[in-house]
Amino acid sequence: MRERPATVASVAAREAGPPFFEVVVDVVLSSQPGEARAVVACGGDAFELVLRGPWAEGGLEADDCGHLVPWATVAAAAPPWRPTGGRVVVDGASDVFWIAHPRVLATPTRVAAATGCERKAWLQWVGGSGGSSRAMVLGSLKHDVFEAVLGGFGPRDGGAIGARAVEGKGADLVAAGVDDEGGAAREIAEFARAVVGDWGEGGRGRAEAGVAAVRATELPLWAPALGLSGVADAVVAGDDGLPRPLELKTGRRSVEHRAQTALYVAMVKCLRGAGSAADAGLLVYAGDRRVGSAPSTSEAVAVSRVELTSLLAARNRLAAVVHRSAAAAGAAERAFRDDAGAAYARAAAPDLLRSERDCGRCFALQQCSLRHACVEGGDADSFGAGADAWRAVADLDGRDKAYYDAWDALLDLEAAKGASGAALVTSRGGADREAKGDACVAGLTWRSSTARADGSGDVDHALERAAGVAATGEARLSSLERHDFVLVSAEPVSY
Repeated sequence: MRERPATVASVAAREAGPPFFEVVVDVVLSSQPGEARAVVACGGDAFELVLRGPWAEGGLEADDCGHLVPWATVAAAAPPWRPTGGRVVVDGASDVFWIAHPRVLATPTRVAAATGCERKAWLQWVGGSGGSSRAMVLGSLKHDVFEAVLGGFGPRDGGAIGARAVEGKGADLVAAGVDDEGGAAREIAEFARAVVGDWGEGGRGRAEAGVAAVRATELPLWAPALGLSGVADAVVAGDDGLPRPLELKTGRRSVEHRAQTALYVAMVKCLRGAGSAADAGLLVYAGDRRVGSAPSTSEAVAVSRVELTSLLAARNRLAAVVHRSAAAAGAAERAFRDDAGAAYARAAAPDLLRSERDCGRCFALQQCSLRHACVEGGDADSFGAGADAWRAVADLDGRDKAYYDAWDALLDLEAAKGASGAALVTSRGGADREAKGDACVAGLTWRSSTARADGSGDVDHALERAAGVAATGEARLSSLERHDFVLVSAEPVSY
């Protein structure tokens, strides 16, 4: 069961040394396909950074921030690494890899999508998913059911679990165009009964996958060293006790699913330490009749250096365009604040895929074609995905396009005003955030956790302020009240 919000006696985290080296680009020497060179600063040192092959694809610009991450962070067999000498080369043979714009925390889902089409992943990032569908809503409900069964939450009867999952979701079903709520409920109940038998305690699927223990379900993971964040469907362990991520899919098989699982494997290894986490994750397909007679199938997904290079390079390219979008958002805010009629440079979207087969069935087709027609000034020929893919925007006139262009500019403003500080919470040390006036109290260590005797389920956590630490943030504690939510980060990771 999830722990209820606890009364906090003190708030802080133990600072730990990062498994990476953060650098800032000072002077760009060259930036071209295949190789980028720059003079970078790392702490008090400066050296030449050379990126080659896929690591150079995002390019380098002055003031760019990046991480040099030793391969030992995600691979136990890799040698340790520290920057030495006046030149660091990152290529296919180096002991270190490059993470561009690490403040941009990409999810494994979006990185996996970017391996097929960066434009689709970018549109989803800046503009949302574009609505929901029957398959999406039912897939979400099936995830809820699987989590309940795997984690041992609630009733053990499949029908009861299915009914609980659907309860109160009528509005979501209607919004997704599901007009037969009873039929949807029966489908979820049937799925729940199969999952209870397959993934409940002692189930066939659990045994065949080698799951000896369930450490957590729906676990948020932040790996700032890798510029990644996401929510793992579950973290489980085998007989060796090593944690591994489990990803559940309820639709047809896709190479993107393997990519997502591989990225979660890298995240868990980075957070736990390469030698303290499993080398492979689990990819489970359930609820899809195409898997055959068994209610589910599972497969191990290991992550190789070659595959992780490809995935992190895709993450870097996506992060670069998102970073440019954020810069455009900042420019928009300044332009509209200082001069409502001022022009500013809009962020360029990633290139078009121009595939009639892939674009025609993409969920972001309308968003993509609208942007090409209204912002990029394109037509059906330049879109390159066939007449059917262009049909939704074919009849737009000049006024329609101007309206969309203005609306899209307002989204830049919204992005500038609504930017989240979540990336800073996970990528900057607590002492640094506190010193700069953020709502953070750092330098504390855990002392004890005590369950209340009143049967409420609340737990009192006591954390102690380290001696000699400046009291910059302590005044913020006086404004906290019972059941306020706070984020407490600590090392080591406990799952």
